[in-house]
Amino acid sequence: KLGGIARGMGNRAELHRRFGIEGMKWVDRNFQGEGGLLSTGRWKKLSPNTILGRRKGSSLLLQDTRHMRQSFVMSFAPSEARVGSPMLIAA
Repeated sequence: KLGGIARGMGNRAELHRRFGIEGMKWVDRNFQGEGGLLSTGRWKKLSPNTILGRRKGSSLLLQDTRHMRQSFVMSFAPSEARVGSPMLIAA
């Protein structure tokens, strides 16, 4: 079905741009749901000691500074779309 859409569009770069945008939306929703979109289940909750030691006292997982969440980027070309982070810990 997607191949037919791509042929109808005549511009695969535009199709891959749209795929990339959807990938970025998925990353955002997954951070909001604290890993709830993963097949392995939600991220492990923080211990009470970890929460007490945080600057903001927040229990949000991987979101205290937002550095990891904001590190995700998208690129696209006629042959592909990529969504990822250059942070090694995000791999």
